[in-house]
Amino acid sequence: MPRRRAFGIALLVLAATLLGGQLVAPRIAEKRVADRLEREGGQATVHVRALPWVLLLVGRGQELSVRGHGLRLPLGGGQLGRLDGFRRVAVVIERSQLGPLAVSRLEIRSVAGKPRRYLVGLRGSASPAALGGLAGEALGGPLGGAIGSVAGGLAGDTPLPFAARALLESENGRPRTIGAEGTVAGVPAGGLIELAAQALASRL
Repeated sequence: MPRRRAFGIALLVLAATLLGGQLVAPRIAEKRVADRLEREGGQATVHVRALPWVLLLVGRGQELSVRGHGLRLPLGGGQLGRLDGFRRVAVVIERSQLGPLAVSRLEIRSVAGKPRRYLVGLRGSASPAALGGLAGEALGGPLGGAIGSVAGGLAGDTPLPFAARALLESENGRPRTIGAEGTVAGVPAGGLIELAAQALASRL
């Protein structure tokens, strides 16, 4: 009898731990993501769904949803690996600053039935010099530097608007553009969207 009672108590403790974890762990993950996004200002609302909750310990789950505005995020670094563990991803930030880019809207959504593929849309504006530098960085090499110099040499300080979208695939966390629509200062926008997606994902 004592053994049976001890076994029953152990089961109750395990059930309470699993239930408590299911209630608490996603909220902790949501707060951590929101804190990272809001580090330099702005507001973010985060929803995480993971069943069972222990999936979060290895960066996995069923859903990651983020909405934010007024955020200030550095541009550069990061990978898409933090998104890859979730079946459904929906991230939208508006009226935010991403490095030198004034972003009116940046949206990242997972493609149903296509693991590690994301539709990314980017709208905003930036100075010609900033766009020139980013164009060169996105393309890389001598060609990227030459194109960046041309774009950066555009006359005036008036911000240039841009709007583009792309289908990205995450290869071990690194983004690869499958297809893109739109240009930034006359340069194909795939590379710039990769930089923006990486920068945002690094805070998730």
